[in-house]
Amino acid sequence: MRGQPARVALDHIVPVVQTFLDLAKVVGKQIAECEVNPFVLTDDGRMMALDILVTLRDRTPPLAAAPRPIAKLEFLLKPRSAAIIGVSERLNPGHIIVNNLIREGFARDRIFIVKPGSDVIEGCRCVPDIASLPERVDLCVLAIDAARASAALIEIVERQASESVVLIPGGLEEKVGGDALVQRMRDALAAARRSTWGGPVINGGNCLGIRSLPGRYDTTFIPEYKRPVRSGTPSRLAIISQSGAFAVAKASKLSALNPTYIVTLGNQMDLTAGDYLTYLKDDRDIDVFAVYMEGFRRLDGLRFLHAAREIVAQGRTVILYRAGRPPAPAGGEEGGRRTGAKRMAGAAFVRAVPPASGAAG
Repeated sequence: MRGQPARVALDHIVPVVQTFLDLAKVVGKQIAECEVNPFVLTDDGRMMALDILVTLRDRTPPLAAAPRPIAKLEFLLKPRSAAIIGVSERLNPGHIIVNNLIREGFARDRIFIVKPGSDVIEGCRCVPDIASLPERVDLCVLAIDAARASAALIEIVERQASESVVLIPGGLEEKVGGDALVQRMRDALAAARRSTWGGPVINGGNCLGIRSLPGRYDTTFIPEYKRPVRSGTPSRLAIISQSGAFAVAKASKLSALNPTYIVTLGNQMDLTAGDYLTYLKDDRDIDVFAVYMEGFRRLDGLRFLHAAREIVAQGRTVILYRAGRPPAPAGGEEGGRRTGAKRMAGAAFVRAVPPASGAAG
């Protein structure tokens, strides 16, 4: 109704706004977002809500309060040994991941498959359980359901079985059947972080994991017809994406590029976007960092920006695409109740131009 006379009197709008203010005083700390869309006008000019969506604030604490030992990203991105949990004799996601490692050139004798009742799969040694791993591996990939993944992660931490973990499933807090196991998982990792070992670094959950050309592995388990496997010289590009689907879709369309790293973060239970950018900023084989984020962990956005500023000062480029919601509805059906998908808010290019002296950057 832009450019037309107002359809509702101001004295009808004020009580609606006041209602939201009163609501905020009572439960504002529990609500992350409250969307009413649309309001319609009654015959007497009053406002009536037809659809309302309230999103509660995620108050789940981080997996561990202690700082992440990001130096261990060396084990995650360039592992010399790997264990895979969740491999079937038939072709399932875990089996696809094993095939991906072999395809990328990972040595079969450095791949251990945790699977009772089998001796060898795809030429790789099988062990019955985590306790039977012959050594502490650099990387462990958990391609199992959330309930089993929680127990496996606890055992990995308590047995010091791996320096890094790619946690594929999401919903650990919702699906394990209670808070006790989740709390034990948090306590185990926190204790490990306080030890001289420092515990593993964890990517995920709810992610497709990582494709690392220097590490010779790919956990994305995407069929090749959906994302053709490229070979040849790596592009001097790292893709860091909170969404695995977004990363895979964009990588599939970038037919001329072969990213050195594709990292999908998932829900950032442990490792964050800031961790990766802080670690990779010193990798001189990367010229462009392309980042897609739906939300930063508390204070991690600031850490991300500090790393980005260093990268720019070195003459390289950071591209940040922040998913979100536009300040005004796009119109039509786009304005209704949102589904699971995020609307795109826009992109920011941090170009390789050092800021002027004294500037904020």
